[in-house]
Amino acid sequence: MYKNLFNYLLAAALMCGLSVSVTSCSDDDDEPKSEEQKEQEAQQKASKFWNVVGQLVSVDDVTEDYEGKTFEATYGIADATNPTTRIVNTNDMKTAAQRFANLVDATGIDENTPSYKWSDPDIGSMTYTKGGTAAEWATVDVDIKAVPGLQKIIYREGGAGDNGKFSGKAYYRFGDVVSREVTIKYDAKKNNDQRGTVTEYWICVRPAFGPEGKEDSHWVCVNTVSDKNYKYYHGSNGTDYWLPTSMGTDKENMQNFAELLYAICYPQTWFDNVFNHHTDGKLWGYTGVPFFTDFKGANLKYHNQYFWQGVQKGWKEAGVAEKTLGMNLGALADILQTNGVRLMHKGYSWWFTTSWNCELWEAVYTSGKTDEELNMHHAEYFEWEANMQTVKFDVREMGQKTENYSAYFNGEKKYRWAIRHATGKELASDKKYDVKQAIKGVTPVYRYYDNVVPTTDLNGDPEISEATSDKPLIGYLVGKDGKFYKDADQVKKGKTEAVAVVVYVGDKFVENNRQDPDMPHYNGLAISINHVNGMPFSTELAPDAVCFHACEDYDDFYHYRNGLKATECYENAKCTSGSHIGGHFNTYNFTTALRENNTNFSRWFIPSVGQWILVLKEFGYTWDGNSANFGNIAEGYKKWYGTLEKAGLRFMPMWQMTSTEKNATEFHTILLEDDTATFVTKKKKGDYIGAYAFTAFTYGQGATDDDLLDRY
Repeated sequence: MYKNLFNYLLAAALMCGLSVSVTSCSDDDDEPKSEEQKEQEAQQKASKFWNVVGQLVSVDDVTEDYEGKTFEATYGIADATNPTTRIVNTNDMKTAAQRFANLVDATGIDENTPSYKWSDPDIGSMTYTKGGTAAEWATVDVDIKAVPGLQKIIYREGGAGDNGKFSGKAYYRFGDVVSREVTIKYDAKKNNDQRGTVTEYWICVRPAFGPEGKEDSHWVCVNTVSDKNYKYYHGSNGTDYWLPTSMGTDKENMQNFAELLYAICYPQTWFDNVFNHHTDGKLWGYTGVPFFTDFKGANLKYHNQYFWQGVQKGWKEAGVAEKTLGMNLGALADILQTNGVRLMHKGYSWWFTTSWNCELWEAVYTSGKTDEELNMHHAEYFEWEANMQTVKFDVREMGQKTENYSAYFNGEKKYRWAIRHATGKELASDKKYDVKQAIKGVTPVYRYYDNVVPTTDLNGDPEISEATSDKPLIGYLVGKDGKFYKDADQVKKGKTEAVAVVVYVGDKFVENNRQDPDMPHYNGLAISINHVNGMPFSTELAPDAVCFHACEDYDDFYHYRNGLKATECYENAKCTSGSHIGGHFNTYNFTTALRENNTNFSRWFIPSVGQWILVLKEFGYTWDGNSANFGNIAEGYKKWYGTLEKAGLRFMPMWQMTSTEKNATEFHTILLEDDTATFVTKKKKGDYIGAYAFTAFTYGQGATDDDLLDRY
């Protein structure tokens, strides 16, 4: 927990120059300090120094050997008329005050604070003075020994002055991702200097944006930690530690990172929270829910829900979440709801050798209950004391393997990332940044203007994203790459293999009338080209065992549309026999490539009766619940078979299993034969049947907003 009574006594003891175990001052304090004590004190001092100075200068300047050196300021934008002044564009006084508070890690500073002086004998001082106009919300007089070229910071409205804005589009936008190969001391143990090459993935959490007066992009990395950002210790208890230090980030960029993840996972909800909670009555007004850090509501139109839906789609296609965060978007969406975004930042310091307590800084972002706390804007900042005798803390791997995210300390085992920050200029190999050009020395992983709205023209105004649709049609083929193809020729051109045929498409999500929370939303179904040939349905179940649900009422069939859950029950619950078609189903060679390449699709499952009815009604059949039969057979047959035969699929003339049971000994099937009626009936477990696999999918912008299929 936070500093406790022990720390208070420890501090008092240190003032006396004593060890913790001594209760009064003595001549023992003249004993020379051990090398370990000296190293710990040096790290404490470095951590304090870089917590402030690290925000004013380039992240590349953050090194252990800083004492006596001077650095060039990179905070904000250089004033063209005065080289010792830096301009920071903000939208209002409130944001200006908050930025200064973040800079010096102070509380109680807000838009009403007239002045505030921060000072430290080892670092220097900064004096904040409230202004009052958009041209000068506030000024900060700077006297930092290590940054002599910075004398003043001016917070003012974006767009003011010669350096305020640029016209046209920037090369990078929110959510763009680049990578670079770096060599680090992966082990970093004493006398064991093993080096290796790792891939860093950097996510753009605030782009350069002309209308806001922002001329450089800001990026964060959470999947690796460079050797200068962790410290190795070998404890006397035999445990090795790799602890974060001098991460170079601040509250602003951490907040933007948390909100960016939420906007990608829940684009419509994010947009509704911002747009619907305005109180000034203007179409693009803004006085309610924060819009990232310091973005005007008037510019929300450039970053609307359709923009974020495009980013979500692009991240899925490029596997960005897996590369950068070690998990898919569905898992991330769940974590945002249950865990929030937990970030290890700043660095650490040791209190005392014998205490084995270590300070670690954590920022936690969640969605609160008030308007201003929505979209992950409820923030808490903790200064933890972790007992390092019981915790193995390896910050190097927190972003590389899922199991390493859950650093267990303070009685909590929750997902955490160690976060680093850099500007576009700092990422560039030549240390130069042009808003309309690619950063030199990095490799593109995902870029909005390449993947979603391909464009080479960056001179026009930023576009306003509109709703788009990539709606497939019945009979379209689904390739292993997870893309839709009109016909077999297109599949060949795509250099892939067809694995399924689209059999249902709808403009809206399929609603499960039973309100089953375990079935994800979907607006399309596809049937596997492969087929499980006839086999006996297992009779090994006890007479009273029903794996999923019993459905005796034909009128009730249509309500059950959750074949996915039923299939999982067959495989994982009581119905796991190899001779049971439900158990055998999982071992059949249905390709898994579909899930590996595109997470818009669910895993394969045995369709329910309700899902079969949904599909057949789409083909023109009418369903009679009283007789459990379909009408319009001839017309439906022609449309059904004609479309699917063209796609290369012809149904096996045998009873096909559904995942809907009647009771413990009977289940429902559907018969699809040439020139015969298509109807639902019941069969006994043990009868000879076959099975086709279905996959549910989403298409179009916004289709995966609330219930992402890739969590299943």
